[in-house]
Amino acid sequence: MPMDESPTKDRRLRDFGVNISCYFGDYRLAKAACASIRYFMGDVPICLIIDGSWEPRELIRTYGVKFINKRNVKDQELKRESFGYGYTKMIEFWESPFERFLQIDADCVVWGDLSVYADFDNYDAIITAPESGYSQKQVDHLFFDTRKAEALLPGFRWQDCRCGAGSYFAGTGVIDMREYFDMLALSRRDRRFFFPGEQGMLNLLLWRSAQLGRLRVSTADYQVVPIEHTNDEMRKQFPFKNGVPVVSGGPKLIHWGGGKNLALDKQPYIEPLTFFRRRFLFDSGACETDEQADKLLAREDRVVDYYCRARFIPLKAKGFVRSLIVKCGVMKPDPRAAGPVAA
Repeated sequence: MPMDESPTKDRRLRDFGVNISCYFGDYRLAKAACASIRYFMGDVPICLIIDGSWEPRELIRTYGVKFINKRNVKDQELKRESFGYGYTKMIEFWESPFERFLQIDADCVVWGDLSVYADFDNYDAIITAPESGYSQKQVDHLFFDTRKAEALLPGFRWQDCRCGAGSYFAGTGVIDMREYFDMLALSRRDRRFFFPGEQGMLNLLLWRSAQLGRLRVSTADYQVVPIEHTNDEMRKQFPFKNGVPVVSGGPKLIHWGGGKNLALDKQPYIEPLTFFRRRFLFDSGACETDEQADKLLAREDRVVDYYCRARFIPLKAKGFVRSLIVKCGVMKPDPRAAGPVAA
């Protein structure tokens, strides 16, 4: 029997999709992430979890993606409390259109079919993490204040916490919503309890549930962060042959963690990301030649990099910045919202 038709695979991947968390500044990267998913994972459903009210029209048209934004979140408390840096993606634990999902950040591309790691028959969550875990100093720096966590939750073992928030496999309902809101309230009372963003809160909620026997959690070694390797090492692990990606070894996720708003040519081993950004342009019909693709990518980089810097410009200058963006043609204004949306 072919592997794709096996009963085991059918059970594992029933109602399965890929969620991509993004905001407007990394939408250009999310398009590459979607292109890589289509290239390596076929027609697996995709959903963007968007920090904002705009819609990913290009991706809807090209790949049929779903999306969750501030306009269509159903739970009013989530809509009110769970948007903004580090918290938007948490919405997927209750409102993901897929019962089971792979979560990736926008600054990632897949290199092979990552669904092989989706062992939902045996686990409720599969994380990518160092097997050795983190020291107390690292947990204090990356996740939360360990002493405060021990005082708040007697018996809680912070030593288990090692989940990177950039990617994981999970499902709707694996985290209790009420506990999440309690942690949100705590984070606002004590700004030094959690490290900024969702990573500390996700680890505390996930591992506390696992320690109480509510969740079955496993690890899988599928993420590679280019900044932790030399370019030669990356080229060897993620090679191209005649301009086509070659998967050697198991499927991996390449994650350019951090610096998403910096010039992309400053990032290490950017070739896979550039390949899939170009792939999206061809898939969407936006260009027909490599030269056209290069010009479109250069224009998109100039506009988005400027927009990201423009957030620090006084409010009176915002209208001028947006007019430049519209004239560039990369984006068009959304009449229903204050900010621009993707064309």
